[in-house]
Amino acid sequence: EMGEVLARRTCSEVDVRVQCLRGANNRLQVWDERGILFERAVAEAEQVITARLAVKNSLFIRAELRDASDNLRALTNPIYFASS
Repeated sequence: EMGEVLARRTCSEVDVRVQCLRGANNRLQVWDERGILFERAVAEAEQVITARLAVKNSLFIRAELRDASDNLRALTNPIYFASS
């Protein structure tokens, strides 16, 4: 099975930290099954981006790195949420 499983706490948000390598002039997107939850431009070749995301109703999240033409440059495995 691809991806990891994270126990969902009683809160409805998670803190996400993504380290982008060779990511300058691209944009980071974090998705769930419904669409984009978060998007930020990546300005530096190596950059760490953090965010607190509302995931109360999300089954999973994953990150994508896309260029200015919307071409996919990188993709993470999904992180699934399990009820705790």
